[in-house]
Amino acid sequence: MLFRSAGYAYVQPSGAIVSGVAFGCRPEFGDHLKLLNDGLTLVKDDTTLWNSLCTKHGIDCDNGKSTFNPAPHLTAGQANVVFATEANWGVHNFLDSKTSLLGGFDVELTRLICATTVFTTAQHKCAIVTVPWQSIWANAFPEFSLTTNPKTYPGLGSDSKWFHCSMGTRNTNSRQRSMAFTSPYTDPRQDVSGFIVKDAVKGTFPQLATSMKVGVMASQGFTQPFKDKFTTANITEKKSQAELDTMLKNGALDAVFTGKAEQKVFMAANAGYSFV
Repeated sequence: MLFRSAGYAYVQPSGAIVSGVAFGCRPEFGDHLKLLNDGLTLVKDDTTLWNSLCTKHGIDCDNGKSTFNPAPHLTAGQANVVFATEANWGVHNFLDSKTSLLGGFDVELTRLICATTVFTTAQHKCAIVTVPWQSIWANAFPEFSLTTNPKTYPGLGSDSKWFHCSMGTRNTNSRQRSMAFTSPYTDPRQDVSGFIVKDAVKGTFPQLATSMKVGVMASQGFTQPFKDKFTTANITEKKSQAELDTMLKNGALDAVFTGKAEQKVFMAANAGYSFV
Protein backbone atom coordinates (compact mmCIF):
# COMPACT_ATOMS: atom_id res chain seq x y z
CA MET A 1 0.00 0.00 0.00
CA LEU A 2 2.92 2.33 0.65
CA PHE A 3 4.03 2.35 -2.97
CA ARG A 4 0.76 3.13 -4.72
CA SER A 5 2.39 6.45 -5.60
CA ALA A 6 6.00 7.02 -6.62
CA GLY A 7 8.49 9.15 -4.70
CA TYR A 8 8.08 7.82 -1.16
CA ALA A 9 10.36 6.16 1.36
CA TYR A 10 9.46 4.48 4.64
CA VAL A 11 12.13 4.87 7.32
CA GLN A 12 11.57 4.60 11.05
CA PRO A 13 13.59 5.06 14.26
CA SER A 14 15.09 1.93 15.78
CA GLY A 15 13.46 0.37 18.82
CA ALA A 16 9.91 -0.78 19.40
CA ILE A 17 7.38 1.74 20.72
CA VAL A 18 4.27 -0.45 20.80
CA SER A 19 3.53 -4.17 21.14
CA GLY A 20 1.13 -4.58 18.26
CA VAL A 21 -2.55 -3.76 17.98
CA ALA A 22 -4.81 -5.75 20.31
CA PHE A 23 -8.06 -5.67 22.23
CA GLY A 24 -7.76 -3.62 25.41
CA CYS A 25 -10.00 -4.49 28.38
CA ARG A 26 -10.52 -2.96 31.78
CA PRO A 27 -8.74 -5.11 34.41
CA GLU A 28 -11.96 -6.13 36.20
CA PHE A 29 -13.16 -7.77 32.98
CA GLY A 30 -10.39 -10.33 32.87
CA ASP A 31 -12.83 -13.12 32.03
CA HIS A 32 -13.56 -11.27 28.80
CA LEU A 33 -9.83 -11.06 28.17
CA LYS A 34 -9.50 -14.85 28.40
CA LEU A 35 -12.50 -15.32 26.14
CA LEU A 36 -10.98 -12.98 23.59
CA ASN A 37 -7.58 -14.66 23.68
CA ASP A 38 -9.18 -18.11 23.30
CA GLY A 39 -11.38 -16.87 20.47
CA LEU A 40 -8.48 -15.08 18.78
CA THR A 41 -6.45 -18.30 18.94
CA LEU A 42 -9.25 -20.25 17.25
CA VAL A 43 -9.54 -17.65 14.49
CA LYS A 44 -5.76 -17.73 13.96
CA ASP A 45 -5.82 -21.55 13.95
CA ASP A 46 -7.99 -21.43 10.83
CA THR A 47 -5.03 -20.34 8.70
CA THR A 48 -7.07 -20.03 5.50
CA LEU A 49 -9.60 -17.73 7.13
CA TRP A 50 -6.92 -15.79 9.06
CA ASN A 51 -4.62 -15.27 6.08
CA SER A 52 -7.57 -14.28 3.89
CA LEU A 53 -8.70 -11.63 6.40
CA CYS A 54 -5.18 -10.23 6.78
CA THR A 55 -4.60 -10.13 3.01
CA LYS A 56 -8.01 -8.57 2.35
CA HIS A 57 -7.20 -5.53 4.50
CA GLY A 58 -3.42 -5.39 3.93
CA ILE A 59 -2.60 -6.04 7.60
CA ASP A 60 0.78 -7.24 8.93
CA CYS A 61 -0.79 -9.88 11.16
CA ASP A 62 0.73 -11.60 14.17
CA ASN A 63 0.44 -15.37 13.75
CA GLY A 64 1.50 -16.29 17.29
CA LYS A 65 -1.06 -17.73 19.70
CA SER A 66 0.03 -16.45 23.14
CA THR A 67 2.49 -13.63 22.57
CA PHE A 68 1.44 -11.29 25.38
CA ASN A 69 0.93 -12.24 29.02
CA PRO A 70 -2.13 -10.60 30.59
CA ALA A 71 -2.01 -12.80 33.72
CA PRO A 72 -2.20 -9.93 36.28
CA HIS A 73 -5.60 -8.91 34.85
CA LEU A 74 -7.33 -12.31 34.70
CA THR A 75 -9.94 -11.45 37.35
CA ALA A 76 -13.65 -12.13 37.57
CA GLY A 77 -16.21 -9.89 35.91
CA GLN A 78 -19.48 -9.72 34.00
CA ALA A 79 -20.15 -11.86 30.93
CA ASN A 80 -21.69 -9.44 28.39
CA VAL A 81 -18.98 -8.15 26.08
CA VAL A 82 -19.30 -4.62 24.65
CA PHE A 83 -16.60 -3.32 22.32
CA ALA A 84 -15.81 0.33 21.63
CA THR A 85 -14.41 1.77 18.42
CA GLU A 86 -13.88 5.29 17.13
CA ALA A 87 -14.67 4.02 13.60
CA ASN A 88 -12.13 6.41 12.12
CA TRP A 89 -8.83 4.56 11.71
CA GLY A 90 -8.18 3.69 8.07
CA VAL A 91 -8.56 0.01 7.18
CA HIS A 92 -8.78 -0.96 10.85
CA ASN A 93 -12.20 0.52 11.63
CA PHE A 94 -14.47 2.92 9.77
CA LEU A 95 -18.02 3.84 8.86
CA ASP A 96 -18.88 2.90 5.29
CA SER A 97 -19.61 6.13 3.41
CA LYS A 98 -22.45 4.52 1.47
CA THR A 99 -24.13 2.38 4.12
CA SER A 100 -22.99 4.07 7.36
CA LEU A 101 -22.29 0.56 8.67
CA LEU A 102 -19.20 -0.32 10.66
CA GLY A 103 -16.42 -1.98 8.70
CA GLY A 104 -12.71 -2.70 8.73
CA PHE A 105 -10.30 -5.34 9.96
CA ASP A 106 -10.90 -4.76 13.68
CA VAL A 107 -14.68 -4.97 13.26
CA GLU A 108 -14.60 -8.13 11.17
CA LEU A 109 -12.09 -9.79 13.51
CA THR A 110 -14.26 -8.93 16.53
CA ARG A 111 -17.29 -10.52 14.91
CA LEU A 112 -15.31 -13.64 13.98
CA ILE A 113 -14.05 -14.04 17.55
CA CYS A 114 -17.56 -13.57 18.94
CA ALA A 115 -18.77 -16.33 16.62
CA THR A 116 -16.23 -18.86 17.97
CA THR A 117 -17.29 -21.69 20.25
CA VAL A 118 -15.70 -20.11 23.33
CA PHE A 119 -18.34 -17.39 23.05
CA THR A 120 -21.32 -19.30 21.66
CA THR A 121 -21.02 -22.31 24.00
CA ALA A 122 -21.11 -20.01 27.00
CA GLN A 123 -23.96 -18.03 25.38
CA HIS A 124 -22.00 -14.79 25.39
CA LYS A 125 -23.23 -12.08 23.06
CA CYS A 126 -21.13 -9.21 21.72
CA ALA A 127 -21.99 -5.61 20.90
CA ILE A 128 -19.93 -2.89 19.20
CA VAL A 129 -20.43 0.77 20.07
CA THR A 130 -18.85 3.89 18.58
CA VAL A 131 -17.28 6.36 20.99
CA PRO A 132 -14.90 9.33 20.72
CA TRP A 133 -11.28 8.22 20.92
CA GLN A 134 -10.72 10.75 23.72
CA SER A 135 -13.18 8.75 25.83
CA ILE A 136 -10.86 5.74 25.50
CA TRP A 137 -7.54 7.58 25.91
CA ALA A 138 -7.79 11.25 26.84
CA ASN A 139 -5.17 13.89 26.03
CA ALA A 140 -6.23 16.13 28.93
CA PHE A 141 -8.47 16.30 32.01
CA PRO A 142 -9.46 19.96 32.42
CA GLU A 143 -11.92 19.04 35.20
CA PHE A 144 -8.86 18.01 37.23
CA SER A 145 -6.75 20.97 36.06
CA LEU A 146 -4.64 18.66 33.88
CA THR A 147 -4.03 20.31 30.52
CA THR A 148 -1.99 17.32 29.33
CA ASN A 149 -1.91 13.60 30.11
CA PRO A 150 1.76 12.56 30.40
CA LYS A 151 0.94 9.61 32.66
CA THR A 152 -1.49 8.18 30.07
CA TYR A 153 -4.57 8.01 32.28
CA PRO A 154 -7.50 6.27 30.52
CA GLY A 155 -10.41 8.35 29.28
CA LEU A 156 -13.88 8.88 30.73
CA GLY A 157 -15.46 6.07 28.73
CA SER A 158 -12.87 3.56 29.91
CA ASP A 159 -13.10 4.54 33.58
CA SER A 160 -16.89 4.95 33.56
CA LYS A 161 -17.39 1.50 32.01
CA TRP A 162 -19.15 2.58 28.84
CA PHE A 163 -17.74 -0.62 27.32
CA HIS A 164 -15.69 -3.64 28.30
CA CYS A 165 -12.95 -3.50 25.67
CA SER A 166 -11.74 -1.14 22.96
CA MET A 167 -10.63 -2.49 19.62
CA GLY A 168 -7.75 -1.04 17.60
CA THR A 169 -5.77 -0.14 20.72
CA ARG A 170 -1.98 -0.04 20.58
CA ASN A 171 -0.40 -1.85 23.53
CA THR A 172 2.25 0.29 25.26
CA ASN A 173 3.98 0.07 28.64
CA SER A 174 2.26 3.22 29.88
CA ARG A 175 -1.19 1.96 28.88
CA GLN A 176 -0.60 -1.36 30.63
CA ARG A 177 -0.77 0.49 33.96
CA SER A 178 -4.53 0.87 33.58
CA MET A 179 -5.63 -1.43 30.76
CA ALA A 180 -5.46 -5.21 30.32
CA PHE A 181 -4.39 -6.29 26.82
CA THR A 182 -5.00 -9.42 24.78
CA SER A 183 -2.37 -10.99 22.58
CA PRO A 184 -1.71 -8.74 19.56
CA TYR A 185 -3.42 -9.24 16.24
CA THR A 186 -0.92 -7.13 14.31
CA ASP A 187 2.80 -7.87 14.10
CA PRO A 188 4.56 -5.64 16.69
CA ARG A 189 7.70 -5.67 14.55
CA GLN A 190 5.82 -3.94 11.74
CA ASP A 191 4.01 -1.38 13.90
CA VAL A 192 6.60 1.38 13.64
CA SER A 193 6.43 5.16 13.97
CA GLY A 194 8.30 7.95 12.23
CA PHE A 195 8.18 11.37 10.56
CA ILE A 196 6.31 12.28 7.38
CA VAL A 197 8.44 14.93 5.67
CA LYS A 198 8.80 16.42 2.22
CA ASP A 199 11.04 14.41 -0.10
CA ALA A 200 13.37 17.39 -0.42
CA VAL A 201 14.38 17.28 3.25
CA LYS A 202 14.32 13.56 4.05
CA GLY A 203 18.11 13.30 3.88
CA THR A 204 18.77 16.32 6.11
CA PHE A 205 15.96 16.07 8.65
CA PRO A 206 17.62 16.33 12.11
CA GLN A 207 17.77 13.06 14.04
CA LEU A 208 16.14 14.58 17.12
CA ALA A 209 13.93 17.00 15.12
CA THR A 210 15.68 19.90 16.88
CA SER A 211 13.88 23.22 16.28
CA MET A 212 11.57 21.54 13.74
CA LYS A 213 7.84 22.25 13.79
CA VAL A 214 6.41 18.77 14.29
CA GLY A 215 2.79 17.75 14.63
CA VAL A 216 1.55 14.65 16.44
CA MET A 217 -1.93 13.28 17.02
CA ALA A 218 -3.13 13.31 20.62
CA SER A 219 -3.82 10.22 22.71
CA GLN A 220 -2.09 7.70 20.43
CA GLY A 221 0.23 4.91 21.52
CA PHE A 222 3.19 6.80 20.11
CA THR A 223 2.23 10.30 21.36
CA GLN A 224 3.80 10.43 24.82
CA PRO A 225 6.93 8.41 23.88
CA PHE A 226 7.48 10.91 21.05
CA LYS A 227 7.04 13.90 23.36
CA ASP A 228 9.38 12.36 25.93
CA LYS A 229 12.15 11.70 23.39
CA PHE A 230 11.96 14.67 21.04
CA THR A 231 12.04 17.43 23.63
CA THR A 232 13.91 19.89 21.39
CA ALA A 233 11.23 19.86 18.70
CA ASN A 234 8.53 22.52 18.44
CA ILE A 235 5.54 20.23 18.98
CA THR A 236 1.94 20.83 17.93
CA GLU A 237 -0.61 18.32 19.21
CA LYS A 238 -3.95 17.87 17.44
CA LYS A 239 -6.91 15.54 17.96
CA SER A 240 -7.21 14.48 14.31
CA GLN A 241 -4.78 13.28 11.68
CA ALA A 242 -6.61 15.34 9.06
CA GLU A 243 -5.71 18.58 10.86
CA LEU A 244 -2.05 17.58 10.93
CA ASP A 245 -2.05 16.53 7.28
CA THR A 246 -3.47 19.93 6.25
CA MET A 247 -0.89 21.81 8.32
CA LEU A 248 1.93 19.75 6.81
CA LYS A 249 0.77 20.35 3.25
CA ASN A 250 0.33 24.13 3.73
CA GLY A 251 3.77 24.51 5.34
CA ALA A 252 2.61 25.21 8.91
CA LEU A 253 4.53 22.07 9.98
CA ASP A 254 7.92 20.70 8.94
CA ALA A 255 6.91 17.13 9.77
CA VAL A 256 4.21 14.94 11.26
CA PHE A 257 5.15 12.13 13.64
CA THR A 258 2.79 9.21 13.21
CA GLY A 259 2.40 5.45 12.94
CA LYS A 260 2.61 3.06 10.03
CA ALA A 261 -1.16 2.66 9.66
CA GLU A 262 -1.67 6.44 9.57
CA GLN A 263 1.18 7.14 7.15
CA LYS A 264 -0.20 4.55 4.71
CA VAL A 265 -3.35 6.61 4.32
CA PHE A 266 -1.41 9.86 3.83
CA MET A 267 1.11 8.36 1.41
CA ALA A 268 -1.63 6.85 -0.74
CA ALA A 269 -3.22 10.29 -1.24
CA ASN A 270 -0.24 12.68 -1.39
CA ALA A 271 2.87 12.87 -3.55
CA GLY A 272 6.24 14.39 -2.63
CA TYR A 273 6.63 13.07 0.91
CA SER A 274 8.78 10.47 2.68
CA PHE A 275 8.49 8.59 5.96
CA VAL A 276 11.74 8.84 7.94
